Amino acid sequence: MRRPSAATVLVVLVLGGVLAAPSLLPPGAAAMDPARALLPPSAGAPFGTDVLGRDYLARVLAAGRPGLLIAAGTTLLAALVGIPLGVLAGAAGGRTDLVVMRVLEVGFAVPPLVLAIAVLGVTGPSAAALVLALAASYAPLLARVARAATLARMGELYVLAARAAGERPWRIVALHVLPNTAGTLVTQTALVFSYALLAEASLSFLGLGTQPANPSWGRLLTEAIPLTTVAPWLGIFPGAALVLVVVAVNLRADAWGDALDPRLARGGRP
Repeated sequence: MRRPSAATVLVVLVLGGVLAAPSLLPPGAAAMDPARALLPPSAGAPFGTDVLGRDYLARVLAAGRPGLLIAAGTTLLAALVGIPLGVLAGAAGGRTDLVVMRVLEVGFAVPPLVLAIAVLGVTGPSAAALVLALAASYAPLLARVARAATLARMGELYVLAARAAGERPWRIVALHVLPNTAGTLVTQTALVFSYALLAEASLSFLGLGTQPANPSWGRLLTEAIPLTTVAPWLGIFPGAALVLVVVAVNLRADAWGDALDPRLARGGRP
């Protein structure tokens, strides 16, 4: 099996399991049963049970949803802001490029986790605040990539020919620049999803992300620390789920980028 195909299957399985967990699992799968507390993985409970006797497979699947939704919201918002600004800066050049990039460089001055901690310290734990804070950090990254890709294409002969033919700037960008930068932008956007997912898990691990009533993989890892020696599966399964999703998305991002690269579609010819 090729690597992108395996990554696609893994992404579909994890996302499908997380989103469809309520309908796939039997009723009461996540119910508390102290008599079944800390049972190791078995045929009846593939992921074992937690300290309250809840089926841990149900817990891990349910805990994946908040992180994935926050990562998706962050990625969407960062892309909607960062990519258009980067393309504008690269295509317009001059003063527009200077002003846009100077403003966005402020976002590079503060690491994403530091900004998120500062925002959540003021607003309190909130999914909306977390999405805004992370998107504000990752939008400049996408803008810089979009600007660099646009600048590289603006000097190509086909763009210069379109300019000489009198095509309007917006048509040049839409017809000649964006199609030839799509692979790079899609790859970087998918990587931002991975960054955001890891950031959310890190903040939840620190107690600043999703709260206990709506846990994430990071929160499950925190809860597993005191029980590492007696119930190691409590940390293994959410950690493995997080790593598998990040690795699969990164591999799939490479495949998407290759599929959208016109040069590869033409057999590597420029």
